[in-house]
Amino acid sequence: KLQVQVTSDHAKSRLVIGYNTRIEAKTGRMDARGEGWELSTEAWGVARAGRGLLLTTEARKGAAAPVKDMDETIARLTQARDVQESLTELAQQHGAQRKHADQSEVARAIETQNDAIRGGAATPEQPFPELARADMVLASAEGTAITTARSVHVAADEHIALTSIGHMAIAAGRSIYASARKA
Repeated sequence: KLQVQVTSDHAKSRLVIGYNTRIEAKTGRMDARGEGWELSTEAWGVARAGRGLLLTTEARKGAAAPVKDMDETIARLTQARDVQESLTELAQQHGAQRKHADQSEVARAIETQNDAIRGGAATPEQPFPELARADMVLASAEGTAITTARSVHVAADEHIALTSIGHMAIAAGRSIYASARKA
């Protein structure tokens, strides 16, 4: 049951790797707390990656794949872009949207982002081409849950695209509002 622990008394900041047990001063190992790694503090926490960031639950057995490997994630993003594009084309064919209108712009923006996340061909200068720009990718082998005791705000200077291969359900305890500046 190996454990590496780096701690600071200031704000109870700590990094624990391996078998996580509570260690108090000179008492030594105490309560078992889990396995894996924990990075925590009672103050503020910041993670910065100026060239891109991947947070994922997609495991890589034995750390055999390149660190930025995300084939499953790229496949899901590509499938979502295909759905956006095909449903946009279908809506335009049936007169529900103008050809090459706003939703086409969204599909093109998704494709541009996906291409940057995938990266180009590996070269000697860039052997690991994923994350060709400073995108942040959040991916999960199962599900992703977001919850807060207050509000959630999603903002983008360009577009927000929501894609579901299955159903999409929206429920509100009070009201649903929608508005568009240039509808």
